[in-house]
Amino acid sequence: MLGRQRDRLVHHFRASAEAGFVDLRWRASAQGDPRFRLFRSERDLPVPADPPTADLLWEGTDTAYQDRGVAGRRRYSYVLQAQGPDGLWHEQARARVKAKFGAMDRSAIEADNIATGAYDARPDRR
Repeated sequence: MLGRQRDRLVHHFRASAEAGFVDLRWRASAQGDPRFRLFRSERDLPVPADPPTADLLWEGTDTAYQDRGVAGRRRYSYVLQAQGPDGLWHEQARARVKAKFGAMDRSAIEADNIATGAYDARPDRR
């Protein structure tokens, strides 16, 4: 969590793993409708300027985002940027979260472990 700082455009950033998604929330310090960018990577602390290590996940004016594109038990790194009055993007916060299994993850695992098909139930006569 980040406290309020003079040069910060965002404060109280929070990233928490929920069943099947990661919930990201923050508060805007700036007046008006600041724009935000959220980057995600499966590597440690992504660098948004380097496209191979971090993907632009979302851009907008909301102060919350639910990342539903996660897989259980994987670690994800997030970087939040805010557009300052100068029009430039400034990094505001970073977080690393280990996703939890959701209902869809469990069913996919179970489906992978169960052999399905039609079998002949008649006794084998040789």
